[in-house]
Amino acid sequence: MVSALVTWGLILDRSLAEIAATSANPETFDGHLVNRIADVWDNNTVPFFGAALARTKRRREHLAEAGLLWMADFGPDRRAWALTHTTALGYQLNLPELTPNHPYAAEPAETGPIHGVARVAVRLLHWAMIETRVVGFLALEGNTDKAETPVHALSLAFAGTGTAVIKAGSSRFNRDAAFLTLITSWLNSSPEAREWFRHQLQELATFDHEDPAVQTAAADILRAAADG
Repeated sequence: MVSALVTWGLILDRSLAEIAATSANPETFDGHLVNRIADVWDNNTVPFFGAALARTKRRREHLAEAGLLWMADFGPDRRAWALTHTTALGYQLNLPELTPNHPYAAEPAETGPIHGVARVAVRLLHWAMIETRVVGFLALEGNTDKAETPVHALSLAFAGTGTAVIKAGSSRFNRDAAFLTLITSWLNSSPEAREWFRHQLQELATFDHEDPAVQTAAADILRAAADG
């Protein structure tokens, strides 16, 4: 059977590819599609990272199985979306039956805390999905001129992130270095994306309520980018 964690990562990759495709041309930009996909990952980026960073393969797979169910079990439209992806990827998603009194049957799994450079990475992707969801909403409202987030550039920058996060998470003794390489690739993907990432890293480096180690990591990444 196909791994639940690999499936989850590939769904993220497919999601980013869909956003990239529809945002390539402003005239054919699909705000509904972008809003719907980004809304999924607004709520599932942190659980996905948590699963990818779990200590053992068995724990990673358990969290991914629970995470896929949680992601899918959010009404009929979300179920259909998730089943389309999991079926295409060869993963059997056994969703509980819905009843009128219990429309959402799955429960989120508790993952461990995310530390260090990995936390910088999850913050960046999560913030990108939040801003992308807003851009999709603005498009539905006919206010695309108010959208400042470079959705297309970000979707290209994050391409392959689902697979890359799983690989970096499995690097138990070189995890910070693996995530640093991943963030650096995002930062250097394009001039437009670089500006967005620099701004977010600056925010993270000075955010009073963030872990000091994460603030330091964000500041170090910014400094290295400036030196480069």
